[in-house]
Amino acid sequence: MGEDIKLVAEFMNCKVEYDVADWTEYNDESLIEHWNNNDLSFVYIPKGQGRPWYKVIHRDIFYQLYTDFTFNKLKEEDIPLGCTYNNEYYLLDDLKFHQSWDWLMPVCIKCKTVNPDFFSGSGILKGLIQMDIKLTFESVVKFIRKYNTYYGQVQKTLHITRSQNWFEIQL
Repeated sequence: MGEDIKLVAEFMNCKVEYDVADWTEYNDESLIEHWNNNDLSFVYIPKGQGRPWYKVIHRDIFYQLYTDFTFNKLKEEDIPLGCTYNNEYYLLDDLKFHQSWDWLMPVCIKCKTVNPDFFSGSGILKGLIQMDIKLTFESVVKFIRKYNTYYGQVQKTLHITRSQNWFEIQL
């Protein structure tokens, strides 16, 4: 289900990213300086003794920071994904495209808008007519996969060259 939600979120122009603070701007010395409050040093302890505080990324490595100024490394799969949808930030697990008509209907409208031909044979209409949100969501996911496959192939095979006042299209 998580991959389907991510697919729909990206289709709706949500930039799906890891839910971490980005510390790439800090170098090692500035991190130590940042953490040296009250003579506490930035030290690596496999499991922090304090309460989990927040997650950060630094030099493409994920860390869990703790309230006692310790940290440990995290695996990429342990980091939740999040995105902004309708001007609100959500973790991917909190998106409700598969549970709420209020969330799913804008996706259906976009499907119809971006490719009416795919839409008419997609099964989305059947799900809408039957008022079956599960069927509608599954049909939307199939539509998006088909659309992405088609759109990706077109992008790879269509080469447009602009030369002064004319365009040349090569397939």
